[in-house]
Amino acid sequence: MSLRRHIALLAVCLATFAALAGTAAAADHSGSVSASAPFRWHGGPLTGTFSTTDVYGNIPCDAPGNDCDDTLINVSVPSGATAQATVSINGPDGNDLDLFVYQSDASGTVGDGVNSSAGSTADETTTFDVAPGYYLIRVVAATATAAEYDGDAKVVARPAPGEVNYGVDPADPNAGSAGGGRATSLANDLAPASIAKAPRFSQSRLLTGTAADKDGEVVYVDVGLVRIRGRGCTALRANGRFRPLRKCSAPPLLRAKGTSRWHLTLPSRLPKGTYVVFSRATDNLGRREAGFNKRNRVRFRIT
Repeated sequence: MSLRRHIALLAVCLATFAALAGTAAAADHSGSVSASAPFRWHGGPLTGTFSTTDVYGNIPCDAPGNDCDDTLINVSVPSGATAQATVSINGPDGNDLDLFVYQSDASGTVGDGVNSSAGSTADETTTFDVAPGYYLIRVVAATATAAEYDGDAKVVARPAPGEVNYGVDPADPNAGSAGGGRATSLANDLAPASIAKAPRFSQSRLLTGTAADKDGEVVYVDVGLVRIRGRGCTALRANGRFRPLRKCSAPPLLRAKGTSRWHLTLPSRLPKGTYVVFSRATDNLGRREAGFNKRNRVRFRIT
C-alpha cells in the first residue's frame, strides 16, 4: 500500500474516532416533562459497589464494578413562570442507589451538575429550580445487587407573583373556616432552598448561611459537617464529637439557629483538615429542600 493511501486511511480512522468521541451514549430512558405532564419510568437492574469520599466528583457511568442508569428529560416551562423540578427514585430495601442530575442537551451529554441525592438507601429525591431544556438524570449503584427502581420527574410552575391569586393560604389556621383564611399570590407548593458558607476565618467556630422560600416561609434549617480523612470521613454528632461515617455524602444533620439567616455554633475550633458543610431548609408546610448542590454543599479547608 502506498504512503498516500496509508495517510488517507489514517485520516479516515481519526475522523471516525473523533466523531464517535463527540457522540453521547444514548440514554436508557427519555421523556418530556411539564407542569401538566410528569414523566415516570422503570429502571435497572443495577449492580455495583461504587463509592467515593469526594462529594464533588463527577460520577462516571459504568465504571469498573459499577452500574448506572441514565434518563434524559426535556422540560417545558411557561414563559415567565417560576418553576421547580422534583426528581425521585424508589428502590428495594437493602440496596443503596444514588441520584445525580446534570444539565444536558438533546444528545444526552453530561453537563454541569445541578443537584444530587446520595443518602444511604435506594430512595432518593432532589428538588431544584428549573428552566426549559434538557436534563440528564443518572442513577448510580452505590451498593446494589440487581436493583430495579421506579423513577418520577415532575415540574411545578407558577406565574410571576401578583399576576394570579391562587386563593386561600393553606398555612393559615383559619383556612378551613367559613370566610376565613388569607389570600396568597402563590400556591405554597415549592420547596425552600438554602445556602451554606465556609467559615470566614480559619479558627472560626461558626457555620453560617441563608435560606428562603419563594411561596412560604422557612421555619428551620438543618446542618451537617463532614471531615474528609483519606479515603474515609467523620461527621459531627449531636454530642459535639466527630465519629466515623459510612458514607460521606449522607451526614447526620443538626438543627441550626435562625431561618433566613442561620448559624450553627461548633463546640470547639476545627483542627486542620478538609471539611464539607451541608445545609437543608424546611418550610412552614413541612416541605423540605431535597438534595445537595454547589450552594448548600460547600467544601473548605482549615489551615
